[in-house]
Amino acid sequence: MLRPLVGGDPMPASSGLGTSSTSGRRASTSEGRRSDSPGSAADREGSGQDAADRFFRRFRSAKELTQLEGERGDLREPGDPGETEPQASDRERTPARLFDAWTEDCRRARAADAFNRCEITAHEAAARSRAREATRQKHLQEGRDRDARRRADLARVAKWQADNPERARATKERWVQNNLEKRRKASRDYYHRNKEKILAKAKERHLTDPSVQQKRQQKYRQAHPDRIAATSAAWRAKPENKARHREATQRWEARERRRREVGLPPRRIHRRTPDDRRTDAGSADEFFARDWSHVRIPDGPQHRLDPTPPALLDAWESESARARLRHRLRDDPEFRERVERHRNALQDRIHAEQRRAAHRDRVDAIARAVNDRLRIAGPRRRSPTADLAAPNQPQPAPSSSGLGR
Repeated sequence: MLRPLVGGDPMPASSGLGTSSTSGRRASTSEGRRSDSPGSAADREGSGQDAADRFFRRFRSAKELTQLEGERGDLREPGDPGETEPQASDRERTPARLFDAWTEDCRRARAADAFNRCEITAHEAAARSRAREATRQKHLQEGRDRDARRRADLARVAKWQADNPERARATKERWVQNNLEKRRKASRDYYHRNKEKILAKAKERHLTDPSVQQKRQQKYRQAHPDRIAATSAAWRAKPENKARHREATQRWEARERRRREVGLPPRRIHRRTPDDRRTDAGSADEFFARDWSHVRIPDGPQHRLDPTPPALLDAWESESARARLRHRLRDDPEFRERVERHRNALQDRIHAEQRRAAHRDRVDAIARAVNDRLRIAGPRRRSPTADLAAPNQPQPAPSSSGLGR
């Protein structure tokens, strides 16, 4: 608890110039003892007020104010043992505004000190932030420079490899031969770091590339012929498998029959390996990338392009029409329905014509059988030639053979 200062002029004793709180209290007590005459009390109070005003008007640091507050805390509370009566009387004569002014001065000093500390802290924080940002920008620039150098080196190496493919290949093979263990270790580390990605790519490659699966199946068949034979026999022995195989065969035969009826060639589709596809794609790119300008085509007969024979053109146009028809049948449901209706109507007309022809053949066969049965064997009798000029000529007898007897 803060206590008021004692004595008429206590400030010089508590100003932090080397005097302690005890000596200040002793000086104040002796001064109180000397002020016995009532005439000198007003003068002493006025001089103490002036000293207090001068004391509080001057600037003090936070350290001095803390020291004064400590010295003020060393004073004893009222009624402490060992306190003399002159000390109590001196405390009662201490002006209240002196204590209030001192307290306000301490508050201002602490507020100013806290503000200065906040300013210093903010300044230091801003300085640290600027330093961090400068360091970050420096590291970013170093990274950009490093990436630029790396890209330049890669471009230079790629250009050298493109200009010297044989030397590049020899250098790579020589490095591989000299660093086999290092290369194996790097491959193992890469596999363990990207195991899931590698397995996913391998699975996708196996699913999209039929040649890989075919090679694996062929290798398995060659290694386990007995097991393959037993599995095939067990599969064929099941009735449901037989029925399914029979249905698939019937569907294939019906499809081929429909193709023949509409004039399409038989379906001859075979699988091609990725190597064949890559070879054909490279040949096609090479063919279409050539520049067939008049400058590059020589005038010699061995380089002159002959006209395409009409038979090849007709075959190409017929195949193109079939290809367009197949594409439209596959992609146009409405056109496919119209073709099916036309095909069914054509088949109905063909079947009706066949039925009519069969009916005519059957009727003709019946008529021939009846005629053969009723016809009399032997030479055919002929009526004598009548003389139209003779009167009362007898009529010939009717024929008694055939259907008219």
